[in-house]
Amino acid sequence: MSEPLRFAGFFRRTVALGLDAIVPAIAVTLGWAMGIFDVRVFVAPMGWFYVDWLLHLWLDNPAIFTAPALWFVLLTSAWITTLTLIAGRSPGAMALGMRIVDAAGEDAARRRCAGRALASLWTLASLGLGWLWIVASREGRAWHDLLSGSWVVLGAPHHPTSHVNHNHSTSHR
Repeated sequence: MSEPLRFAGFFRRTVALGLDAIVPAIAVTLGWAMGIFDVRVFVAPMGWFYVDWLLHLWLDNPAIFTAPALWFVLLTSAWITTLTLIAGRSPGAMALGMRIVDAAGEDAARRRCAGRALASLWTLASLGLGWLWIVASREGRAWHDLLSGSWVVLGAPHHPTSHVNHNHSTSHR
């Protein structure tokens, strides 16, 4: 019998998310460069302290800040979802040696990945609480993992005798 699967922890999963967010961040930056988003947030007019200027902009027109942030979140979600559906995991997960599995330790099917993507909307709507649940979970599972019946584990692709260890003895954070 092979070794039980090792669960990916909060730090590794957060670094993978950061790697996955690079392409959407570049896209939003290009939006500022092309004038799609308001560039007044970068330079205060003469006679203004920068923090005062940002507060003035926020109070006058909060969309100056929320539009780029919303686009970043939407692009990041779409990017990760699309690549997970195509490859079974995101580029950040690939780079850090993680994969998504079901309760049997099998690589998650596209249907489960699609359900996981939908469930991640709940994690996103919780403003980070669903993501922080990784720390509280013995198996390092976020809310979207729990809702979709998936685990994020370390290691090479599926071996037929691999299984999720529900004894929690090999949990890695």
